[in-house]
Amino acid sequence: MNEERRREGRVPPYSAEAEEAVLGSVLLNNDVIAELRGILTPGDFYVETNRRIYEAILELAPKSVVDHVTLGQELKRRGDWDRIGGAAALDGLTDTVAAVANFEHYAGIVRDKAAVRRMIYAAQQIVADGFADHDDLGEYLGKSQQSINAAATAGLGALEGPELVGARILDVIEQAVQGKEPEGIVPTGFSHIDNTTGGLWPGEMTIFAARTKMGKTAFALNLGKNAARKAGKRVLWFNLEDSKANMQQRLIAQDTKVSMTSIRRRQVPPELAPIMVDAGASISELPFWVLNRAGLTADQIVSISTTFKAKHGLDLVIIDHLRRVKHLKGQDFRIGVSYVGTTIADMALNLGVPVLALHQLNRSVENREDKRPRESDLRESGMLEEDARNIWFLYRDAYYDENADTNIADLIVSRSNHGPTGVVKLFCDMPTMKFTDLADDNPYATRTRADTGTSY
Repeated sequence: MNEERRREGRVPPYSAEAEEAVLGSVLLNNDVIAELRGILTPGDFYVETNRRIYEAILELAPKSVVDHVTLGQELKRRGDWDRIGGAAALDGLTDTVAAVANFEHYAGIVRDKAAVRRMIYAAQQIVADGFADHDDLGEYLGKSQQSINAAATAGLGALEGPELVGARILDVIEQAVQGKEPEGIVPTGFSHIDNTTGGLWPGEMTIFAARTKMGKTAFALNLGKNAARKAGKRVLWFNLEDSKANMQQRLIAQDTKVSMTSIRRRQVPPELAPIMVDAGASISELPFWVLNRAGLTADQIVSISTTFKAKHGLDLVIIDHLRRVKHLKGQDFRIGVSYVGTTIADMALNLGVPVLALHQLNRSVENREDKRPRESDLRESGMLEEDARNIWFLYRDAYYDENADTNIADLIVSRSNHGPTGVVKLFCDMPTMKFTDLADDNPYATRTRADTGTSY
């Protein structure tokens, strides 16, 4: 009868048999309790009787053996004995257990059913809210996305329980001694940056900030392309303020040394068409995806990234840029920015991928003699600094000093979770938006050149 009602949508999915088998496994072998703690929470049980019994088991286990007698006493102490139906509720639990060794399978069924129920409840609330009047569509969509994300991740906390601090410590030693690189690191493709920082590390958000016109988007594109082309990393770029066409123009300019001015003004000489076609073909083969959509919320970015990783795999997320991530209408601006930063940082950790988040510096830089950026120049710096494991700045002295070398840029590593801080010098060719390592034998290293339409 329950199965028929469930199919009609009146009873959410659950398995009373699996719930009872989990509890019966405990009564047959208390050793399974430690592992169950890392798989199930009491809220994962749909049948109230089973939920109360599991709560009593978790309470009792650290203090006593769990059997019919001690569990009954604990339930009486909690005032749940009569609520669960007394001894009759415990007597049949072990009858549903085919083999204690299958307890993880039973627990998996209970956990999965609970996950589906949470999603159903979230969807029902979204539908109910959808029939109400909404002054701001973005606010409704944002709250809906938060509900979906909360439902999708609610059970994750139970998946991994505490473990001994020394567990798998030999793996750490082996990696250190044998030089094994931890999985998930994304090289930037700039040797001096990688030597300083170790690359972009999984689970960490790196704030990459600069004043306008410094070339932060161009540098990030170089980095993303390097990761995709040189290391085969799967890159997802959130383009929140520019068009895909402009992004493609930048990539073509970097690969061909044809200036952005020539490309944008459609003044490229015909004889350069073959190299541009070759560059376009090469770019088309990169595992580099871009989503052009203004007004995305942090929760939508999380949802899209999570879905993308499940479908394609994912090694690096780049967001251009944080100031363009939308927060809820009516929300205090500082609170909104704090929520964006925390949500994106949590996404990096939960997905196990590095996130490079571009950001704008405030105008205080312009009001002092030393124009080099510092962490206090980050807009809403206090909140973002708390969430960022790494903070990089891009600075070009030539932007302020006409006598400075226009081909030199500084990548300032202000905070690094895996290496020293300091300044990495880069070669930059702003006509083509291309950044490369600065080497002594670089033919452009000592040249200062205005945009002449092409740069070779």
